[in-house]
Amino acid sequence: MASEVLVPSSPAEAVELFGDGAETTVVGGGTVVVADISYGRRDPGRVLLLSQAGLDGVSVDGDTVTVGATASINSLLALEEHSTALADCARNLADYEIRGQGTVGGNLCVGAGHDVPRGDLQGCLLALDARVRSALRGRLAPTGAR
Repeated sequence: MASEVLVPSSPAEAVELFGDGAETTVVGGGTVVVADISYGRRDPGRVLLLSQAGLDGVSVDGDTVTVGATASINSLLALEEHSTALADCARNLADYEIRGQGTVGGNLCVGAGHDVPRGDLQGCLLALDARVRSALRGRLAPTGAR
């Protein structure tokens, strides 16, 4: 199990606690990471829980839709009026429990699965020409991330 569990209360604190990322496992909704830890596929040194970091917002400003990293997949259903494609994709992802707990950031960053589909939002977001921003841009994230 993790030797240290960190629970930031803001995006800035999350960046600070993440530091250089060494030995840090980031948990948003936990649908994949917690299972990986439970089954011994991952042995985290530190765990950074993002559930209280204020990254769960979903907002619309004109033609711009902003979705936080820890926004649940279910929260995308509220975007039906602004992005039918994204809402439809979210509606057809996994089951109700996974959509309620799984996060957009987790879905985008998840690695290869163990006989289960993962990263279901990636194709839809690419088709919508979505842009992904990272608070760590310039430190760890690629500068051309989309």
